[in-house]
Amino acid sequence: MLSIIRSGLYIILTSGFRLVGSFVVTKILAIYTGVSGVGISGQAISFTSLMLLISGGGVHAGLTKFYAQYKNEPSKQLEYMQVASIIAIFVSVVIAFVSVFFQKSISVQIFGDDSYREIIVLIAVLQMFFIGFNFQSAIINANRQVRLSFYLTAITIILGFALSQYALSFNEIIISALSIQILGAFIYSSYFLLKLLGRIRVLGFIIFRLKRIFFIERSRELLQYSLMFFVAAITVPVFNVVLRSQLQLQYDWSILGFWISATRISEGFFQVFSAGLSGYYYTKIVEAKSKNDVYRLVRKIVKITIPIYLAVIIAAVIFQDTLVSIFFSNDFLRTKEFLSWQLLGDLLKYSSQIFGFIYLAQGRVRIFVLAEIVQVALLSIITVSSIQLFGLQGVSVGYAFSNFLFLIFNGGYFYYWIQNKSADTYLG
Repeated sequence: MLSIIRSGLYIILTSGFRLVGSFVVTKILAIYTGVSGVGISGQAISFTSLMLLISGGGVHAGLTKFYAQYKNEPSKQLEYMQVASIIAIFVSVVIAFVSVFFQKSISVQIFGDDSYREIIVLIAVLQMFFIGFNFQSAIINANRQVRLSFYLTAITIILGFALSQYALSFNEIIISALSIQILGAFIYSSYFLLKLLGRIRVLGFIIFRLKRIFFIERSRELLQYSLMFFVAAITVPVFNVVLRSQLQLQYDWSILGFWISATRISEGFFQVFSAGLSGYYYTKIVEAKSKNDVYRLVRKIVKITIPIYLAVIIAAVIFQDTLVSIFFSNDFLRTKEFLSWQLLGDLLKYSSQIFGFIYLAQGRVRIFVLAEIVQVALLSIITVSSIQLFGLQGVSVGYAFSNFLFLIFNGGYFYYWIQNKSADTYLG
């Protein structure tokens, strides 16, 4: 019981650090750059998050699963790490070269002009560090190393504040906005490499003795997760980046900044709760031995987290004037037009993820891909329709309504699986 309480405390502290870090950097940008600066920086953060997601080919989700599944078999863990490293380096090199080669076009698509090419190149270079970040995060989640996660996060946030202020002193708004993501990539990857360098034999094994591992079999298992992550990356995240780019053609950044500010607040709360899904719930699903185990775990997560999340949203809506003033300034009060819908949308998204993590943990490629296609189709159709009806506020309205319908889809499929006595332990 004491260990559970201690682990829970570390998870809360880690999530708290991330929330405070995100809001403090945003507050600094709001003071120095105003609404338009927050809008541009929000677009940069979204693009960087997308690149972080696809870096290394998305094999880190599979790495988490197999590290948790074979936690008592270090030799098998090493096999998966070796194959994952080869896949990740190859994919990241390709992504980096493509990003550098098309830097001008990407800058225009993301920011509306080509003056941000250096940022595209920087993010391309960071691909290698993103691999280390994702791999170390996978190991932390698989082993539930909550204390290590807290320490690395705390160091990242503290140094991120310093980098943010330093970058602003040179008027580097985007670098300031990305400070925590940049420092996180460096710190996590540095820790990962230091641990690896401490095992010279492992490095030699990876480089010179690859024939000793079941390369084809391990590759096939990991590439399933690459497929799922690439589908996830080219659906909703890409849609969000493209949507912001298209909206920038209709609205000035000084207007879009209000909506993006609402997403920053809402995403901050969402990340606090979703961290528990990736750090605890995901590995528990991997370790589940039967359908009943999965069902009990889902009920437990829903009963504990949904009421708390709902209470947080209600409090945020009641005190939204104060919330916006604290995290931004009184110049951002128009953010309230979007905040309630955005918060509701993220609650529904979190609820849907509870079911979505089951597909991921059990490697159910077909239902995962189908779910992602359904999600982006709902988001595209409903968001475009909502914008036509409600203007810019329709983005948040459409986001909430599409996530509601997607929750019905995921929840309905889960209910079908539970009720279907002939179904096996796994979804599919």
